[in-house]
Amino acid sequence: MTDARQAKDDNLALMREITGRARPQDAHIVEGIRSFLSKQHDLGGRLVDIVVDKTPRSSGASSGTVLFDARIKDKAGQSRTLPLVFRYDLGGAFFFQYDLIPQFAIMRALNGAGYPAPQALWLDRNGDIAGKPGLFMRRVDAPLPGGQPFAQGPLADAAPQDRRTMILNAVRCFARLHRLDPEAIGVEFLQRRGEGATFIERAIGWDGAELLHALPLGFGGDRQSYYEAVRSDLLQVRDHLLATMPRDRRPELVHGDPNLSNVMYRGTDIAAVLDWELSHLGLGEADLAYCMAGMAHFLLTLDPIPGIPSEDELIETYAAARGGVRDWEFCRLWGEWRLAIYQVMAFSRLPPEMQHLEEMYWRHSRGRLSQSIAL
Repeated sequence: MTDARQAKDDNLALMREITGRARPQDAHIVEGIRSFLSKQHDLGGRLVDIVVDKTPRSSGASSGTVLFDARIKDKAGQSRTLPLVFRYDLGGAFFFQYDLIPQFAIMRALNGAGYPAPQALWLDRNGDIAGKPGLFMRRVDAPLPGGQPFAQGPLADAAPQDRRTMILNAVRCFARLHRLDPEAIGVEFLQRRGEGATFIERAIGWDGAELLHALPLGFGGDRQSYYEAVRSDLLQVRDHLLATMPRDRRPELVHGDPNLSNVMYRGTDIAAVLDWELSHLGLGEADLAYCMAGMAHFLLTLDPIPGIPSEDELIETYAAARGGVRDWEFCRLWGEWRLAIYQVMAFSRLPPEMQHLEEMYWRHSRGRLSQSIAL
């Protein structure tokens, strides 16, 4: 096996391990879906059956996901199929502050604003199906993104020029999100997310709390000193961000996890942007920085891939679509820091035989952070 093939296989194995994509679908959840849908008066007819798509998927660490077709018969006896997705809270399996209910409201708000988020249909607020809240959305008619987007999926399979166009279109789509007025579309409830005097303090505090929950003092067993050093570096960056944050910005709705693994394409156009669980009030430029750091992460072990825009091109494309870029140095560090936290949280769960990958990716993340702050 060539080194390039081994690197690709390592990437895919890493994503499978982090997401637990082989997790079997509980029969009681499928039955709960059937019961819930049969009570929805706006379903468009009588539910005949549901057919679950059991194809393994390489994404989704923070929530449970069921893809299925609802087979419906209307009053005239005509049958149709409604492709749906059910996402449900796993009870803090990854983020301990996870809250699925705001995701439903955010997607509804974005649907109303004409933004390409999946169409949210029904909310199981009380957790009747899975024991925790869940939501239903219409399944997007487009190929699923790859959890490692440059190793599998539409971006990996695209011709170089198409790949470049797809990535730049994603950046433009994120810029479009950041131009929306949070109050005008009705997501002002996000002001209550996190603790702090300002929206930036609350957003930084939310991620800092996740870090300390995932890597508490004494964590790591015989690797405790490793995690102490990692946690110390990340908290140093947190404190620097709080000390240097801009105070003249208005809050902007950001995606929070704008990795290319959360973008669906139809050809080179954006079909949908997925996974709104980390959406919050922040600064759009930090979303862009997170996306760029994510691309560097996905490309880290792969041979050079043609059609990848440079970071300067990404920034220029975003600035043209957004109308400029402000506070870039702060936002670059903020986005890099957020991605580094989530990587550390995910990789801390890897089995011993993958610890070398965990440490390699942390060295990479730490190196990017060190471009902005001495660690």
